[in-house]
Amino acid sequence: MNYNPQNEIFRQPLNILQNILKQTAQRATKINDKELNKLMLRLTLYSISDPNDPEYNPEQTTKYLEL
Repeated sequence: MNYNPQNEIFRQPLNILQNILKQTAQRATKINDKELNKLMLRLTLYSISDPNDPEYNPEQTTKYLEL
């Protein structure tokens, strides 16, 4: 990844957003609402929908999104 000093200003807001999204995903798993889970999958906030995660499972993700 190339370092761009002009984008340094975005580091803190993006870290804050990432933290809030992680907390939202954790809460969503506790609620276990079908439509909320679909949104979380689309945002790749669940490991099975994140291509960078070892638990990535595109077939299971697609199957759940089609419910």
